[in-house]
Amino acid sequence: VAYIGFAISATTLTESKRKVVQVPDSVVLPATFQSVIYLGDRYLAANIETTRVLMAGEEIVRGSDQDYLYRIHTVVSQLNPCHEDNYYVANALLGWGGNVDAAIDILRIATQCRFWDEVPPFFLGYDLYFFKYQHKAAKEALFLAAERSEQNRVGLQKFGLMIEAEGMPDARAARAYLSSQKDQVRDKKLKSML
Repeated sequence: VAYIGFAISATTLTESKRKVVQVPDSVVLPATFQSVIYLGDRYLAANIETTRVLMAGEEIVRGSDQDYLYRIHTVVSQLNPCHEDNYYVANALLGWGGNVDAAIDILRIATQCRFWDEVPPFFLGYDLYFFKYQHKAAKEALFLAAERSEQNRVGLQKFGLMIEAEGMPDARAARAYLSSQKDQVRDKKLKSML
């Protein structure tokens, strides 16, 4: 009897049209409330909220509800500021979705918390350069990423120096800046790159 009931309901559901309900300003619960819901496990709450972002509908991901994405990433940063998926996904969805300031906020939090990781300051430097045209701040973030990196240290330093040179008003000033940096650098590999 239960199987017959299931079969009838399954065929009825597939034949009926689905109605999509639009919910403006989707709800994001505060971090403290989520910690209580998950019995004090804020890391579990952060993981579940990050999963909510990843499972969000296509219309949210394509940028129609950037405020919702910012609120949910902010809550995850409050629950677990070191959450790797949070800063990575926030940079992709917010930064490239048009809400650059929100992505930069999340990246600054991750950069401060993940003191061993070169990726958040790299993304921060790239966003400051590419979206905000803040050459000096981008260089500082890239130099911080270089300090944290063993394998990419020289490349990140070169990238930072080139960004700062690009922000100079004329080519002569940029060339003079790069020449002075080349003379000051002690690393042979970076010196040859410059």
